[in-house]
Amino acid sequence: MVEQYRHGSNTVELEIPAASWTRTTLTGSGRSSRTAEETGYEGEPAELIGPGICQPGDPHNTMYTVLVRNCHLRHELELDHGEDIETHLCHWGKFPH
Repeated sequence: MVEQYRHGSNTVELEIPAASWTRTTLTGSGRSSRTAEETGYEGEPAELIGPGICQPGDPHNTMYTVLVRNCHLRHELELDHGEDIETHLCHWGKFPH
């Protein structure tokens, strides 16, 4: 999980790492490396769990959840200018499934 400040709500949120993907990176090996930028963790295999609707008012805005297994810390965070993110490790057993 990543903890970061969100300007829109003026709050610090704990959330699943997110990235914007094209259809090509969604179906390819880029799934794991995209979240590695925010967490420093990489793993295999990356498994597409399912789609969801990110903004119900926009039918073209689909969100996909990807589970990356066997993660290990591989490198430092690669944050954009102004990003301040803290990574939190959470045990899988604490999540409803």
